[in-house]
Amino acid sequence: MSSCPNHAPNIAKGRPARTHHIYITVKEPDPGPPNRLYYQTIRNHTEVLVMRRWLAVLVALLSFTVAGCSLGAGLLSTDGPLQLEGLAITQNSIGVPQARFTVRNISTQPVKAFRVEVDVWNAYGARLKRYGYGEKTFGGIYQDAIEPGRSETVTWTLHGFDTAYTIEGTITSAVFDNDKTWYKGMGDKRYTATASK
Repeated sequence: MSSCPNHAPNIAKGRPARTHHIYITVKEPDPGPPNRLYYQTIRNHTEVLVMRRWLAVLVALLSFTVAGCSLGAGLLSTDGPLQLEGLAITQNSIGVPQARFTVRNISTQPVKAFRVEVDVWNAYGARLKRYGYGEKTFGGIYQDAIEPGRSETVTWTLHGFDTAYTIEGTITSAVFDNDKTWYKGMGDKRYTATASK
């Protein structure tokens, strides 16, 4: 044992030894709000993604248009199965104006129906409405088969357009025998004709 009674270990006196605990907490430095460069990078990335999407849409639209169009045709127009050979304005037995279309099937398949639209003007050049207050465009449907190479003359009576002097007729769509439908492209004037009395 120790020769000095005052310096005897605490254990000898029945007291536990003192222990000291040290706790260390490491705190990460606060990065603060993202800087201007961070926001600029995010914005540039978003702009690139948007530009890529618009470019893909534009390329798809142009390739579809170039592949399906012929020269002189309108936007998204393909060659139709019918050729508009003639348009005339006539009158029926009681003097009601009529639009007479002559069409030829220039495709290799029968066409079982087609749709036309007719715009009407009087002798003064004013566009007419049906019965003076209705729609401005007359719509007609022909539903008999036209075989390839055959011509057909179809007449529609323009009820409500009694003062018709000039008409503009357009073939707007056609249905093949296999139920596939062709639609005239925007601005395609190949399927439009004008006639006057």
